[in-house]
Amino acid sequence: MMGFLGEIGRRVGRRIEKARRRRQSRFQAPYRELERLGIISHFRGYPRKAIKPEWDDLHGIYLLVMERRPAVIVELGGGYSTFVIAHAVRELVQQGHTTVFWTVDESPFWQDVVRDRMPKGLLPFIKFWHSEPKMIDLDGESVAMFERLPVEACNFVYVDGGLPEGHKRSAGADAYLLEANAPPDYAVLVDGRAATCSFLERKLRYQYDIGTNAYGVQTLFTRRPQ
Repeated sequence: MMGFLGEIGRRVGRRIEKARRRRQSRFQAPYRELERLGIISHFRGYPRKAIKPEWDDLHGIYLLVMERRPAVIVELGGGYSTFVIAHAVRELVQQGHTTVFWTVDESPFWQDVVRDRMPKGLLPFIKFWHSEPKMIDLDGESVAMFERLPVEACNFVYVDGGLPEGHKRSAGADAYLLEANAPPDYAVLVDGRAATCSFLERKLRYQYDIGTNAYGVQTLFTRRPQ
């Protein structure tokens, strides 16, 4: 009996080790790429209470911005992603492309954390905007949105914030509202937020391909050509 239990323990241990290696492998490649780009160093000294960065999320955002080359970017909820997007925007501008990047946040504290740690060489490529989220009734559905956004249209939205306290599982409607004036290359990337993804899938006016970023994480809505 003890031998049998020992074998079970070894099997479980092997499964755990395999899972650990898969997870390690999942993060190693994007971490190395972000390090090569010089982005990792920006996160040193970040507050301990901050959520830890997800390297595949971050590198996936970088790749997407570089691929789509959006003229106007709106980030709903700043943080590590703000550094990554700013880095990509600087590269696009250096290549002769015109890109305006707005980062919107409801928290003055976390927006100051990002602003204070942002390298001086990246600050010219970011526009900071503070706004409070609120709940509204939209076609009989209770959803969240920021009180004011800096633009009425954009090419690319990254959704990682904008839910009021006590409503963290609600759907965010900002990307839906921005779609009204959006150009044909409109795209929305959502970090988690199942309720928001479900809402957008039901409510977006145009036809969209729904997929993920390059690493198979985060949900990507890309408008189909008409």
